[in-house]
Amino acid sequence: MSISIETPSNVEDLLNNVRTLLDELGNRVTELANAHPDIFDDVALKSSVEGFREAYREAAERLEHPTLSIATLGTTSSGKSTIVNALIGRRVAPIERSEMSGGVLKFRASDRSQLIIEETPNAQWETGEWTGLSDEELYDRIQKVMLSYHEVRRREADCLAPQITVKGALLPAIDRTLLNLPPGIDLEFIDLPGLKSVQDRSNLEVIQPQVHKSCSVVALDYAQVDEEHRQRLLKELQEVVTFLNGRTDSMIFVLNRVDLRGSDDFPLETQLEKLKQEIQSVLSLEHTPEVIPFNAQLLYYAQCAWGTNGGYTDSQIEPQKRLDLLRKIFKDCASIIAEKTEDDEKLENWFHNLRRQVRKEKEVDDETMRIVLFYALKWSGGEQLWNTLRYRLKESFPQLVILPAIQPALRAFDALLTKIGQVAETRRIEKKEQVEAQLENLNVERKTLEREISKSKQGFERFINDVQRDLEENTSESRDRAINKAQKKGIGLNEFKVLRSVVDALRDDLNFKLIVPVEESFDSKISAYDLQDRLKEIISPVIAEDIARAFDRVKNSLSIFTRDRKTGCFVAKVEIKDKRKISELEETEAAYRKLYKVMGYALSKRAEFVLQGQVNRIKEALVNFAEGECNQIIELVTEEFVDFALRDALEAEFKLIVDMNPPQIPDNFFEMIPSIQVSTETQREKVGTKRVEYEVKHSFLFFFKWTEKKYRNDPVYKDFEYRELQLPDFIKMASQWRDDIQTQESELWAKIGQWIISYLDLIRDRFSEANHQVLDLTDRSLQQQKRIIEQNFSEEKKRWQKLESHRHSLLTIRKQFQDLLS
Repeated sequence: MSISIETPSNVEDLLNNVRTLLDELGNRVTELANAHPDIFDDVALKSSVEGFREAYREAAERLEHPTLSIATLGTTSSGKSTIVNALIGRRVAPIERSEMSGGVLKFRASDRSQLIIEETPNAQWETGEWTGLSDEELYDRIQKVMLSYHEVRRREADCLAPQITVKGALLPAIDRTLLNLPPGIDLEFIDLPGLKSVQDRSNLEVIQPQVHKSCSVVALDYAQVDEEHRQRLLKELQEVVTFLNGRTDSMIFVLNRVDLRGSDDFPLETQLEKLKQEIQSVLSLEHTPEVIPFNAQLLYYAQCAWGTNGGYTDSQIEPQKRLDLLRKIFKDCASIIAEKTEDDEKLENWFHNLRRQVRKEKEVDDETMRIVLFYALKWSGGEQLWNTLRYRLKESFPQLVILPAIQPALRAFDALLTKIGQVAETRRIEKKEQVEAQLENLNVERKTLEREISKSKQGFERFINDVQRDLEENTSESRDRAINKAQKKGIGLNEFKVLRSVVDALRDDLNFKLIVPVEESFDSKISAYDLQDRLKEIISPVIAEDIARAFDRVKNSLSIFTRDRKTGCFVAKVEIKDKRKISELEETEAAYRKLYKVMGYALSKRAEFVLQGQVNRIKEALVNFAEGECNQIIELVTEEFVDFALRDALEAEFKLIVDMNPPQIPDNFFEMIPSIQVSTETQREKVGTKRVEYEVKHSFLFFFKWTEKKYRNDPVYKDFEYRELQLPDFIKMASQWRDDIQTQESELWAKIGQWIISYLDLIRDRFSEANHQVLDLTDRSLQQQKRIIEQNFSEEKKRWQKLESHRHSLLTIRKQFQDLLS
């Protein structure tokens, strides 16, 4: 018997249908196991039933109170926190002109006001739980935490950002018509920091899962869409989406601060259309995205002046607080009010009168405030955003909420069902001779299979190592060889291309984001402070400061050096007994070594961060490697045991196994050692002259001889000891850093190769174990079938016909799941 499930028209119907199907699936599995205890007493079936029950209980619990997450992310200072405050109807997320966000700030709907600041390693701010705080107290406390975090980041390179949760009233949780959310679905908003506040792997690891499970509102800044800044904006957007592991299918793009548009700017529609096309291109979207023109400030003031209650009920906002917020509307949003009321004299007068009322400190009633909120929603883009959120949530609800909750249960169910199918295949054998032949074949072929699997494993590892060596060589010819080998082998081609693109992206990032800025600063008049500001956008402020200081020391310590452009070196030679100049040489050498050291550290940290940003692509490539390897084993098994339906069972086991996390991304990549040449030599130099007397003998006609005394100035020489120091100039220095990256890139490929092998070994070992369990189940089923044929075959056949009927009803429910969520 199957359940009648109608096509859901909304989220509530969909959720109820899934709950119904899950309950039915759980009940049917329990009934089946209870009805046939002797069959399910088998160790493999018993384990699969327990695995399903555990996954089922967890899925049922998650579906009982599912949580829908909406995250705000975006480019630098695009107003993410202002948007969050506008959407929840409260001023709680700190707002500053500079990048203020730090860590993960969550807002969860609750009848009880509560603030939770989690205790994180080395937290230098107050942690704990508080209840009954006002919005002002919440705002101040959260702001202090974030200020403390940013202060710590200036001193420490590795600091895990705050994890803050605010529980209380949320506008769309109270006015559920805004998102068409049925009762029973919990709601949370997540205010995420910009990438400038997330510059290390640890913080990125914390944030990525939050984004991937959420519908995302992606904020862009109108001030950055002009011709001069737009490409930089798009590049930053691409990095935000890639590094934060965002789901592009559930993103809503918002162009904030459109009130900045000047009279001479291109029409807004023209700019939006161009921006849509460019976003589609840089994010490789299938369809042109919608970009909502937005004014978060107007909506934020208006919504907070009304509060978290729906517009159809009374507002709970205090009159003075409302007046303060209305005053801000008339001050900060005057241009948009003027623009929107320009052609409507009656409406213009209405707002003019309201402004006078606010100036005179007269209370504004709810009815008037409803009108203000109505126009604020319309003019700010808030109405369009709520409509888009409502549609997108309905569209993405299965992927964001339902599938993550039920997928483990469905995979456990598939593994159980395929095992039942295995046993069912053996129950179809009616003759004892056939069973004995199958058992004999099973025992013989298992040994052959084990040899083939071992041979396949060795061959695959040889292939990986061979390709890895080509990639370590790191030339265009060696890369082509690697790709040709993968193509010839028929496995790993796309995966190696993905890994190749990740490594290429890493190399380019390190060059353009770290090396080029330092190189350009040496060859120009850029100050250490300017370099520090530029690097702070890429790496931790404390590392940026270390580089800037080392840069400044190097740049200011070259006064006694001359530049030899032929060798690409700065050269200085000083007499050893000149202590002052020797000290200058030593200080310059130390400054160079310090710069190389901090650059190596910065490059390592940035490399870890970039690889973490690409972790989704890397994991996908590893899973594809594993799938290719396991498919070979599946083919071997199904070829050797053609009479048994083992493919489905093995494929179901693979899906259970492959969910494991791969090994940790490698770290500690770069150690930069400067090519410094120090030599000592003895040199004879002229130090003066001395007067020397000498005689000149004369003669005349052989008879007359005399001697004449003369004087000359002979040079005086002395031996001097010199120390010569050769340091790479700025061009050669940057070239050495790039060469070091090239060298380390080869080592990175070695690590990646070992990483692939260790991950595949883990998968293969577990899959081989699962393979043995599948074959052991077949062996036990054949032994059981032999006894059944000898004793009560006709009765057992009828019983299995009933069990097959149960199994088909379970398959029907499974298909209904698939149809419902497709």
